[in-house]
Amino acid sequence: MYKHASKVVVGAAIVILMIVCLAVVEYGMGTEARLVILEQQYHRLFGAPTNPQESASLLDTRQPVLASQDDRIEELENRVNKLETLAFAPRDAKGRMVLSTSGIALLSSEVGSMDRFFSNWNSNSRAYQESIAIDDPKMRLVVPYDTSWGNDLIGVLPFEVGGGEEHSSNVILFGPVTLSEMLGTSRWYGFRDVSRRTIEQALQDSGSVTEDETAEESDGCSGPSRKATKEKDIVKIGPNTALRLRFSHCEGGSISFEVFGARANYLFYSDPYLEESGLRWTIERFRER
Repeated sequence: MYKHASKVVVGAAIVILMIVCLAVVEYGMGTEARLVILEQQYHRLFGAPTNPQESASLLDTRQPVLASQDDRIEELENRVNKLETLAFAPRDAKGRMVLSTSGIALLSSEVGSMDRFFSNWNSNSRAYQESIAIDDPKMRLVVPYDTSWGNDLIGVLPFEVGGGEEHSSNVILFGPVTLSEMLGTSRWYGFRDVSRRTIEQALQDSGSVTEDETAEESDGCSGPSRKATKEKDIVKIGPNTALRLRFSHCEGGSISFEVFGARANYLFYSDPYLEESGLRWTIERFRER
């Protein structure tokens, strides 16, 4: 799907990793100088720290010494594995690393500062292109993708199957990637199939049409935003009929569309982003076969 970097870049990454692996072996023999070599290879890929307070190394020698040499070797090997994940990430036509949400989170945790790699991050563009996520005898799912998502150094995958440890294997995540101190790295939209039920059953199970609840003071809400609201309606999007649920509270909430199918129902959702244009775009193109 993506164009990989040139053979020179790939070859350089392989050489770097071979040196790193050699550093691990020789460090196991007690060569402290290999820590410096390892750090140099890391900086060659991702740049050196921009100030003394910022650590951009795989193994910061300023950290407390671990209890034993075995512990230090294990820590070093764990971080080498992380470097390998990033070094062999696919590249797009612009030469950017194309990462999943977990890969972006890994990079931000390793470099120690989001500003160094994540400045001018774009998650707002809506120049959608089609990216086929599922095309089999049961369904066709096309998700929106914009090659400008990310920045000049990092691009994002068009979609992710499984979505990480917190999601089940039938979940597909797609849409822009947002970086925030509170939520970390997260994608805007998700899709999964759910058990089939009728429109009447869905309306009955989803509760009352509008519910107003007062938020607790500890939630940090104030004024009108302290009212939690729930809305639901049946909508027609392209050839598909769906139950639309919207729950808003403070500055967040969730929105979902449950599309009614012949063999299953299909849930398209956004949480905690109350943004539905990408969901509607996707549902309009969704087909159960």
